[in-house]
Amino acid sequence: MQTEAVNKELEEFAYVASHDLKAPLRVIDNASKWLEEDLQEHLDDEMRENMKLLRGRVARMEKLLDDLLEYSRVGRSDERYFEMVAGDEVMDNILMLLSPPAGFKVHVGAGFADIRVRRMPLQQILMNLIGNAIKHHDGKSGCIEVTMAEEEDHYIFAVKDDGPAFLRNFMTKFSKCSRR
Repeated sequence: MQTEAVNKELEEFAYVASHDLKAPLRVIDNASKWLEEDLQEHLDDEMRENMKLLRGRVARMEKLLDDLLEYSRVGRSDERYFEMVAGDEVMDNILMLLSPPAGFKVHVGAGFADIRVRRMPLQQILMNLIGNAIKHHDGKSGCIEVTMAEEEDHYIFAVKDDGPAFLRNFMTKFSKCSRR
């Protein structure tokens, strides 16, 4: 019974946090649109691209807040909270959110285009692994490889990097959800 109460509190917190953090994001989005409209004749292509990038980041942050709410509901039997997405969409989202520094190359295996997975657990794990590979690298440039292998009843995801002292290699297994 106590676990149920804790889960309910977690979901309520996630809902309030998600809602309260979305309000300033909407203000940023609207303000950037108004600025772009008001300054239209003074903006060059780079400024327009920066405004587009800003609004894209706002949209991504809103998606992260939605994912926070979804994550608070993980483990419930209601399948609505297990959004299925293409593997390459998960990787595109991760790379957009992380925005690896210019010297870092992230190579994503071709297998991601052929699978469908639950977004939230995989995205969080891979984002943490790739982010740590960048954060703890000893140079201003590096190479990170993200691969996926298919086995009978699960996928194996691996993140390798050329960080200090040794080649790092992290692997995790996920049960197959479905094929495209």
